[in-house]
Amino acid sequence: MAEERIVSVNLRKQLVKVPRWRRKDGLVRLLKRKMKLDNVAVSQKLNEKLWKGGRAAFRVKIVKDGKIVKLEPVE
Repeated sequence: MAEERIVSVNLRKQLVKVPRWRRKDGLVRLLKRKMKLDNVAVSQKLNEKLWKGGRAAFRVKIVKDGKIVKLEPVE
């Protein structure tokens, strides 16, 4: 059974440290450290929101299904 959790993530400090093309890596690294997650997969919609820019804070739905963790944006 899939386990879901909604988390607000502020990437302001992460965005300053990494270039634009590595924003997804900053998000994954932050969630791995804070939530102790492994095998993280970012959805295409969330990746597009990260690339669009303009915002530094996102609401993310974390869906844990077995060993794989999927990240999706909350709309």
